Amino acid sequence: MDNLKARIGNIYINVQSLIECLSSEDIKPKAKIGASAQVEEITFSVPVGRYRTNWFVRVCLATNSVTISGGVTKTFFGHNVWVFNNEYVQLRAILGIVVRRLARIEGLKLPATALKGDYSEVAVERVELTTHHVLPEQETQFSAINKTDMLFKVLFPKRRHRYGDTLDQPGVTSVGRTKSTKECRVYDPNEKYRLKPAHISQETWDALFANCKRELRVEMIMSDREIAQLEMTAVDAWQDTSRIQEFLEKKYSRFGLSVAHNTEMDVLLPADVRVTNPTFVDYARYWFTAGERGLAPNKRSGSYNRFRKYMESKGFNINVTFERHKLLAHGLHDFLRPSLRAELPSSLRGNHELFCHWWKNEED
Repeated sequence: MDNLKARIGNIYINVQSLIECLSSEDIKPKAKIGASAQVEEITFSVPVGRYRTNWFVRVCLATNSVTISGGVTKTFFGHNVWVFNNEYVQLRAILGIVVRRLARIEGLKLPATALKGDYSEVAVERVELTTHHVLPEQETQFSAINKTDMLFKVLFPKRRHRYGDTLDQPGVTSVGRTKSTKECRVYDPNEKYRLKPAHISQETWDALFANCKRELRVEMIMSDREIAQLEMTAVDAWQDTSRIQEFLEKKYSRFGLSVAHNTEMDVLLPADVRVTNPTFVDYARYWFTAGERGLAPNKRSGSYNRFRKYMESKGFNINVTFERHKLLAHGLHDFLRPSLRAELPSSLRGNHELFCHWWKNEED
């Protein structure tokens, strides 16, 4: 788990005390004034945890709630080069750290239950799930990101976004052009090594870098709508790891990362199609020949969706012309699977410079 956005309800708010307390800490809040000349919303950033990681806080007077958003892993470790799974434990731990910090701000009275570790008043609204994958020997991060970028360019031409790339750096390729619309990011984790945190020795930092130099970082962003659909708004719902795994598998497939796209029509002969789906013979012929032969499926018919799924099972995406299908075949599908998450060696995992025991740590 990396970035998190969550809403804490049942908050008592005293605007004057809140602003005075923030000012005493040299925190500059911004107030949104409504039509009735009353304060409707107060926003500010507050440093959290031993590494003073900034969290954005939005206080809404209309709903008596506080929305928090920030970097989970950086708050725990002072860096987010590596992001582990075990989301439920991380979620409870980060809420405890942030809640204790907010409880020290006068003018905000949080639910007594939250202060005792009961997060029934918390609603999870956005989560970034991050995975590292070890690349095959013949692949570089630069080439893997270029292939992924081409995949996104073909599948999502209006939403694909690439930035930070130079002649020497592959940068980041993503689906979604803004932070609020971002659904997926793929990049080289070595980008995280540009600035070494002061609390980590150069030797240890170099060791972590060496471990990640053959890896690709994939971030899947779970939106509030998706969280609601999966019934994972409640904190306790995150104990069900099967829901997280199912979400990741569907997303990896939807974005084409784990899909083995075929580029030769010979893998799907008319005689083979005719055995099980005779209607699809003309549909497939139409797609393979760009409409020169065969019959176009009626998109309003139920058979169209069945044909689409049938072709997907054979490695063909009918939303992309067969001529461009070769651009989808990145060849990384055997490595870019959620179940093939890269693991850290115990020498790094147990290094307290890199990964202190945040689940036992009460210091904020």
